[in-house]
Amino acid sequence: MHRTLHDRFALSGGIPNVLLSFGRPEKVREFVRRVISEVAPQGGYIMDAGAIMQDDTSIENLQAMTETCREFGVYSAGSFAPPTTLPPGEVPASQAARAALRGMAGRPAAAVRPGVCFPWEQRVRELPEITGSPELVRRIWEDVDAFGHTYIWQLLLSF
Repeated sequence: MHRTLHDRFALSGGIPNVLLSFGRPEKVREFVRRVISEVAPQGGYIMDAGAIMQDDTSIENLQAMTETCREFGVYSAGSFAPPTTLPPGEVPASQAARAALRGMAGRPAAAVRPGVCFPWEQRVRELPEITGSPELVRRIWEDVDAFGHTYIWQLLLSF
C-alpha cells in the first residue's frame, strides 16, 4: 500500500495483534523496526496495532512497540519533504453548468440499498402467508436486518 499510495494518504496499523498479545518483546521490536524502515521513512505513517487491541495485549509488548517507535520512528527536521499541494478539482463556475453535471446519473442502481443485508421485498416472497400484521412483521424484519448490517460492519472495521 505504501508504494501505491505514497504521499496521498497516511497509513496506520500493521503491527499484528497476535504478536502484541502472544509474541516476545524482542520480536515486537524487530517487527516495528521493519515497519518503520519499509513504510515510514518518508512520513505518512501512524504506528498502531493491526486492529483494536484487546484485553490480552501484553503490556511488555506494548511498551516495546512504543519505545521502538520513539527511538527509530521520529523524523528529524528536514528529513522529509512536505506533501505536495494538489490542484483543485475541475468544477464549473456557474450554477447552470453545475446543474448539468451528471454525477452518478446513468449508472445502474445497487442490487441492495445501503444499510440492508436481506431486503424485505425479497424475504417476504420466501415466507409463508403472514396472518397477523404484515406491516409489523416488515418493520421488525427491517429493524433486525439493520442491526445485523451494523454488526457486520463493526466486525469488518474493528478487525
